[in-house]
Amino acid sequence: MDKYLFDLYECRPDQAKSCGGKFHGLFQIRDFVADFSQTYNVDFRIPKTFGIPCHNIFASDKKHWPHMLGAGEKALELCGGNAAFRSSANVEDVAGRTFSGYFKTVLNVRNHAEIEKVMHDIHMSLFHHDVLKEFATRDLSMGITVQSMIYEPEKAGVVYSEGYELQPIIPISWTNGLADKLLSGEEIGKCFIMMKAAVDAKTKDGVRFLPNMIDNENYELYWYDNRRGNTRGTSPLPKQLAKENTDLLNIAGFANALEEFFGHAVDVEFAIKDGVTYILQQRPYVMPRFKIKNFGEYCMSIYNPDHPVIKGKVLILDDEMDDRESGIVILKDDGITCIQKNHYKDIWYSFSADANAYNHIGNMKRENKDYSCLMFSSDLYSIDNVQTGDYIELNLETTEMKRWPVDELRKHIK
Repeated sequence: MDKYLFDLYECRPDQAKSCGGKFHGLFQIRDFVADFSQTYNVDFRIPKTFGIPCHNIFASDKKHWPHMLGAGEKALELCGGNAAFRSSANVEDVAGRTFSGYFKTVLNVRNHAEIEKVMHDIHMSLFHHDVLKEFATRDLSMGITVQSMIYEPEKAGVVYSEGYELQPIIPISWTNGLADKLLSGEEIGKCFIMMKAAVDAKTKDGVRFLPNMIDNENYELYWYDNRRGNTRGTSPLPKQLAKENTDLLNIAGFANALEEFFGHAVDVEFAIKDGVTYILQQRPYVMPRFKIKNFGEYCMSIYNPDHPVIKGKVLILDDEMDDRESGIVILKDDGITCIQKNHYKDIWYSFSADANAYNHIGNMKRENKDYSCLMFSSDLYSIDNVQTGDYIELNLETTEMKRWPVDELRKHIK
């Protein structure tokens, strides 16, 4: 390898860090994955992975571009001619702000003719408008992680080692086949939620759930049973269900063990094929904590307790397909009113089932700070005095609202 391409299993720590957050995250667990597999007699692997170091090719680093393209071509060959090219920015996948869903990943890259466009598009994604709100252009740089493609996996998805309100649960969002639409937020997928603790059958003490407890009479396993519609509750995991979902239980155990290894919660992307579980990336799951609060029948809010107040100019919509934006969007549809910061973006669809509060879409939106909202039955509660153009300030912790009518605002402007 040269200074423009590093093998995950041959590089030094400083070289891994130079390739951005995603590559460095895998470097941190390359030995852990092997040890976990041996300890619990499971087959977990990281696919063949290479890192191209971070540069800002649109600033002072243009001279590196030809060498980076050459590294991309070489990595594709080393990956057997079919690879995933993944963003690995210097600000990506760090504790508190992972920028999940912001940067670009391109799957199934198969020939050299594609590489320049693929790599250019990944570098362009570095300059997302929300990223530029937090960082100066000169402080941003993009690396690329190139992985052997796991073609047509049986299952793929993401696992979190705790709930978004710090609950002692392990939510797994997954789908059959590739998980690109799930991870981008275009698809909800399926959800399976394990409890972080099992119970020792003899002592009745709670212990951290790990794969050796599956199909083991010495331990009682628990999950969040979501088979009863929107009703959730902690229930013993039926043995037949555990047997049918051993692969997902192993993933849950992996996330639980990795959390203990790092000392903080993690989220892990995975793909399962032919009995092998491939770890595609891992990152800290340390982000703003959101709360759900009920204010009576058919009225609830979702908010960051550190920032419970949302405010801005109002836009009222009556069509859930309308994607216009404003400071505050109010959607009235199908008997439900939703007051949402910035834009609507499928919020009622995503939270219409309680399970979706725990899945990847919910976690991704909450991290990106655009899921604060108040939802209520239009039949029981009314805000008919609010109209498009008004300015409101809404406390989602108390539902207290202040309103400045658009007509009054116009008088002040004149």
